[in-house]
Amino acid sequence: MATKNKLTTDSYSPIHFRPHGRVEFSVLRENVLVCEAIGPFNLELINAVVAVEGPLIDALVKQAKWGDIVIFKESAMTSPEVLASFTEYLRSLSASMRMPTATALVISSEVEGSKIMTQHYLKCYEEAGLNAAVFGDFDQALAWIDTKVE
Repeated sequence: MATKNKLTTDSYSPIHFRPHGRVEFSVLRENVLVCEAIGPFNLELINAVVAVEGPLIDALVKQAKWGDIVIFKESAMTSPEVLASFTEYLRSLSASMRMPTATALVISSEVEGSKIMTQHYLKCYEEAGLNAAVFGDFDQALAWIDTKVE
């Protein structure tokens, strides 16, 4: 996956508690945001994602259409509180017209919690009114995103 620069949630300075989990962000071909999410995740990570991802989204919305690929690694586990906060974040993107055209979630069977968490992540996107689908590998996800951002 060829990218210019990677940003991570490691650069976020929390007010109280350190984020658990990590997300690396990179832009592929100027219209695909790739997010490598290494879990498990806590609520503070959502705050870090909002802070770090914001400038990238600001650049991407200048494209006619843009897509998002979220690759889960190690663990997809999180709490209901985090899922609710994530859903609200997605809703805020939609309300501000900063949402991606489509999001591909890559959750392989080797990721801890893949069987139970996949439906929860899809529900977050559904409740925010966003187009999302799940794939087993990056190549399938990218091929699908390409059909959405053409």
